Amino acid sequence: MNLRSPVRVLAAFGVLLALWWGIALVLRNPVFPPPSVAFEGFLRLLGEGLVHHVGASLKRVGVATAWAVLLSLPLGLFLGTHPKWDGRIAPYVYLTYPVPKTALMPVFFLLLGLGDLSRVAILFLILFYQLLIAVRDAVRAVDPAYVLSVRALGARPWDLYRHVYLPAAFPALLTALRVNTGIALSVLFLVETYATEEGLGYLIQRAQSRYAYGEIFAVVALLGLLGLVLYVLLDVLEALWAPWARRRKEGELVWTEEH
Repeated sequence: MNLRSPVRVLAAFGVLLALWWGIALVLRNPVFPPPSVAFEGFLRLLGEGLVHHVGASLKRVGVATAWAVLLSLPLGLFLGTHPKWDGRIAPYVYLTYPVPKTALMPVFFLLLGLGDLSRVAILFLILFYQLLIAVRDAVRAVDPAYVLSVRALGARPWDLYRHVYLPAAFPALLTALRVNTGIALSVLFLVETYATEEGLGYLIQRAQSRYAYGEIFAVVALLGLLGLVLYVLLDVLEALWAPWARRRKEGELVWTEEH
């Protein structure tokens, strides 16, 4: 997905805005307000500390993502390069990965308290498994010929990680983060609707309790914009830290368009 063209992003924004407005005009139901009502709700929320709530939500997502990356990247590299250990650990991963983490929210709240720790832990587990599997599979997919070529040049094990496995794993890690951005924001809404007075999920719940549908749609639209910002940030990170992956994607895109 290419988000580097501002014209395309603005065009998509205009189409979605027009579609939203058209559906609102057809339904004529206060439960589905037009963008103008949502904008009024957004202005009200600005006066009620919206920036603080955005910061609280971003902090939770950021901390959970950081820990998920810091733990899944080295563990995925290790499992991808050590098949025996992967064979021992994989059953535990596959048995616990399908368990719905959100269903365990009451357990997390009882064990870790009602603060940010329990919410971050839920987000972390959802991100960690998918990042771990993505990194491990990317390392396992490395052509053995590349490894033999680097070893023939006298590379040590650390050199293999640095020049072969990590460059193969990092683009897969970023792709997994892109896929999981929307999931993380969706789960964020859920974990912020329980026993908290901070965050965008709390704002949606509060707006629902007072039938402020404009505010609900304002926060939902804001979550979409935050997702867009995160996507762009990941594209920037890929351009800076994995330019080879970007060049490969651009080459494939050019070849597809020409053929």
